[in-house]
Amino acid sequence: MTRAGRIRGARRRSAAIRAFIWLGLEGPPYPGLIVERLGNFRFAVRSIRGRPDDAVQVWLREEARSGALPENAACLAVMEERESLRAWVTGEYLRRHPSRASQLANLAAVLAA
Repeated sequence: MTRAGRIRGARRRSAAIRAFIWLGLEGPPYPGLIVERLGNFRFAVRSIRGRPDDAVQVWLREEARSGALPENAACLAVMEERESLRAWVTGEYLRRHPSRASQLANLAAVLAA
């Protein structure tokens, strides 16, 4: 892949992540808050790496009750770190938020690339 192609891919990934994280919020959150929340959730998912998928599912269900930003950041972290749970996360998220299907599809596409 060319340098230009890698840059386009990185921009597309960044745009898809931003669009997903902002879902359900009244306005774009402070960038530092996004970085902090996403970093915390990525760390949390990595720290339970050795646990079975059902333990991660229980954890994610708890985080989903915390509001839009924590739910979106937790879902993204699981989808990034646990490829085995991407379909489950997508299904659960769409069950709760069916109107967000296109943003979720964009996110899934960039994560699969």
